[in-house]
Amino acid sequence: MSPERLNRLLAGFVFLASFLVYFSTMAPTVSFWDCGEFIATSYRLGVPHPPGAPLFLILGRFFSFLPIPGDIAYRMNMISVITSALAIMLLYLIIVQFVRHWRGHIKSVEDKIIAFGGGVIGALVFAFTDSHWFNAVEAEVYAVSTLSTALVVWLVLHWAERADEAGSERYILIIAYVLGLSTGVHLLNLLAIPFMAMIIYFRKRNFSWLSFISLMGIVLAIFLIIYLGVIKGLPKIAVTFSKIMGTNEANIVIGSVLLFGIILLAGIFAYAGGISSSRKNIIRLGAASLLLIVIGYSSYEIIFIRSSQNPTIDENDPETVQAAISYLEREQYGNTDLFRGDTFNNLSGKIDDNKLFPRRGSRQGSHIKNYQNYSSDSDYFWRYQVNKMYWRYFLWQFAGRGPSTESGVSTFEAKPNEDGVDWFQFGIPLAFLLGVVGMVYHFNRDQYQALSVLALFILTGIAIVFYLNQPDPQPRERDYSYVGSFFAFAIWVGIGASAIFERILTIFREKSFRIHAALGTGVALLIVVPGVMLFANYHTHDRTGNYLPWDYSYNILQTCEPNGIIFTNGDNDTFPLWYLQEVEGIRTDVTVANLSLLNTPWYIRQLRDSRPEGERFINLTDEQIIADEKLHRPELPMKISDLMEKQYYVSGRIELKGDGKRNIEENFTLTFEEFPVDDKSDEISNELQIFGLKVINNNRLKDGKERFRRSDIIGIEYDVFEYNIVPYGSRENRRDVPVYLGALPWQDTKIDISVGTGNQVISWTMQPTFSGKRGIRVQDLMVVHILNESAKEVDENGKWTYPIYFASTVSPSNMISLNRYLKMEGLAFRVGSSPGERLNYKRIKENLTTVVDNDWSRDYKVGYKYRNLNNPDVYYNETTDVKLTRNWRSSFLQLATKGFERFKNTPERYDLLFTEMVATDVETLGESGADGTTLLLYLQDRIVQSRIVLDSLVSESPDSENTIATIDLMNKLLPMEILPPADPIAIGVWEMYDVLGEEEKAAAVLEVSDLDLSRDDLNRMLLRGASAQVIFNNLKEILDEFRKDNPENEIARRLLSSYRQELTNNPR
Repeated sequence: MSPERLNRLLAGFVFLASFLVYFSTMAPTVSFWDCGEFIATSYRLGVPHPPGAPLFLILGRFFSFLPIPGDIAYRMNMISVITSALAIMLLYLIIVQFVRHWRGHIKSVEDKIIAFGGGVIGALVFAFTDSHWFNAVEAEVYAVSTLSTALVVWLVLHWAERADEAGSERYILIIAYVLGLSTGVHLLNLLAIPFMAMIIYFRKRNFSWLSFISLMGIVLAIFLIIYLGVIKGLPKIAVTFSKIMGTNEANIVIGSVLLFGIILLAGIFAYAGGISSSRKNIIRLGAASLLLIVIGYSSYEIIFIRSSQNPTIDENDPETVQAAISYLEREQYGNTDLFRGDTFNNLSGKIDDNKLFPRRGSRQGSHIKNYQNYSSDSDYFWRYQVNKMYWRYFLWQFAGRGPSTESGVSTFEAKPNEDGVDWFQFGIPLAFLLGVVGMVYHFNRDQYQALSVLALFILTGIAIVFYLNQPDPQPRERDYSYVGSFFAFAIWVGIGASAIFERILTIFREKSFRIHAALGTGVALLIVVPGVMLFANYHTHDRTGNYLPWDYSYNILQTCEPNGIIFTNGDNDTFPLWYLQEVEGIRTDVTVANLSLLNTPWYIRQLRDSRPEGERFINLTDEQIIADEKLHRPELPMKISDLMEKQYYVSGRIELKGDGKRNIEENFTLTFEEFPVDDKSDEISNELQIFGLKVINNNRLKDGKERFRRSDIIGIEYDVFEYNIVPYGSRENRRDVPVYLGALPWQDTKIDISVGTGNQVISWTMQPTFSGKRGIRVQDLMVVHILNESAKEVDENGKWTYPIYFASTVSPSNMISLNRYLKMEGLAFRVGSSPGERLNYKRIKENLTTVVDNDWSRDYKVGYKYRNLNNPDVYYNETTDVKLTRNWRSSFLQLATKGFERFKNTPERYDLLFTEMVATDVETLGESGADGTTLLLYLQDRIVQSRIVLDSLVSESPDSENTIATIDLMNKLLPMEILPPADPIAIGVWEMYDVLGEEEKAAAVLEVSDLDLSRDDLNRMLLRGASAQVIFNNLKEILDEFRKDNPENEIARRLLSSYRQELTNNPR
């Protein structure tokens, strides 16, 4: 068989093999994280989160029309399956191209084994790596992004093989178009530009340091032209165009700019054709390439066109030119200082140390807390950002992944509940070793192309780490960001296999069995490297039968009564709900209000307009919800109650002279309750004298000394804005409050909201929620506003027309201290008109125990879905799936508690518990003689009697049967061996079974939950909430009763003495 034909057949084989694996493990429907959002916006042609993915939306829309079984999510998951398999095929061809470059044309059988064998092994190793496989089975942009990178690499290598042929420039033009298109998926693909430039350079020129450095300068210029000139520059040019055209509509203005750019570049291309210079071809090629990049980039116009049509999901609302620029630059996520900025100061414990290459600049409380664990920025960079957030991920792919607490697993800074590097998951890390061998061999055989691969490996790996400058902690693992780097290393894995084949064929070159030896080695490598990886990773990447995201979201929506409003927390309790509503048409009467987005004016407007006038629960004008660009707070009055006062803030900067050598600009923000606008200069000056400069100085301490004095001030610039918030207290309280990310100074404030005609009032003290418990956010104000507006619409029976819920995933701090008015009804808490029981047992029972696995409704219908949660063949990952099912289990436990409380709090139960504790203490004394035996016999008899009385109470009450039935149903629907509960829940279930006499079931709970605790340990854990004095009194009562008949018992005396001593040492 000819080499070309065999090469094509093997390329088809790796595509088919990887496709079948991905297809067989593909998610059957929507998944968590961004998948629900991308599917919904593709289906509806909406606007996803910045900076958008227009090409992916177009692809998704096309795939949604495919006439194949399954829902829309299933069809869109196929995008990732196909593109991931295509990337594997291209990786195979790329490895063959690299091997062919140093070996020459493939002619002999030996050539085929070395080139094709290495290609197959390298491609299949990457196919079964952790992160690429994860991306391959759900509807996300990263699979398409990987294909784009692979296509650029393959095309430039294809060009290199044909560079001397006429018309070879067409490959460069195709690459340019692919780069332009790929910006409509993810910007990661631009990082392949240096690799492409180096391949072209080494193909056309002999290496010299001068020319190579010049190349790096050209590469930087090309990258900046594309990134800053096209991707970011063209929208900014639109600002000028909007003034000329007299319109601010992004779809018209940016579309015109793109058209202008296309015409201009086409004109340059045409003009260059008439130049007689020998460089005209370079000019034409450059113009044509840039033209194709702009054409590819023009897919972004769909974002602005669709935004102008106001789709249901229209994130950031990029209708205007300014909003479009903000959208493309991802301004809502904030900016990270890379080269100079403020960073964490280990001495002051604040973000106040200005230095080069800052690494710890996030001002969020959880981030600042973790920054203290690192001695310096460099320590943070190497230990957290590089070691944990890159090398750990890298080794997951080629060495193995496992729980960081298990033996044989290196933590790489992973926490106990996170995964580390399991060096023996694949037996031995052969893939990693092959890659290292391949890298060394590649540099030995073809150093220039190896250097090109190294550039791709670094730029799509460590360089991204440096650019992202991620704070600690992250909401999820970020391994998917570095798949391009793993792709580059997989090239070396394939070359490493080729090196082994080449070595074997060299060693046995005089032997007749050399071909068989090489083939045998190839089969062995195929089995022990990609084969073992396939086997080891299959179960954890198999999404077959996993309907949890669909069902969980369905259950949240069905918890809400008609026309309800439910507040959600983040991606996983929002995006799948969007999918069900926008794509499947389920419970479209329910409004899903994402709390984090409620800090943004565009989202507030969209929620307001989601219902017609007369049915709105947000009644604010556009002017009232315009936010300041920097502080993201309301500029104009946002009236949420009658407790409003007029407020002002001054925002600007103080210019300082530092050491007489340089000027320093210091930001400041001052707040005034009363402010004479006409005389603001004196007011600002006075306020600075009182406390403004003091705040600045406190934030500028270095080695305990102030870095400048008041006399250093040489100028002040400022702007004054007016806004309204609920009064926040004294000047002293607000001085130390940092104002950023929408935080407003706040102290405990009483809020009253009338329900209906005012016969009932929701009254509570709203506590600070942010900034070290000293501030609140716009989202908190909006929750109060929505609650206030919704409470007005109540029928004659007191039933809310627009009932309000908080999803059970919402943290308590986001529930604005409403605890007394919240009632659990399943997977959501409902806001009630009056305080009362925390649980609505009737609604919880209806929702949890009405199982509708084989039925569902687009309208309100009682019942929850639990599909395949009790199927041991379905994989549920610990970090997302299992955690969310604990909300279900918590609801079941709350329901069971209603009937259990009467048994838990009986004297017999406590007598049994404390008697068991004393008996355990007697047994731990060891040889205690006759006194110990007498006491132990007494205690054992007392335990039997308490158990008999308790069993009698249990048998006479129907509550015990209801409790056991509830827990049994929970364990049937949510088996602990499949979905491990958190330890406190497992202990609670054990206690219920134990108290109610179900000893076998209690023992089974301990076994499947892997709780290595004795009965005494469990008893002591159940008593953690009790005071030491109460515990001592109960233990003393038992021993005192025994000593009435045994006053001389030495063991009882010693125990009582030890209990008394323990109480003295630990009174709390």
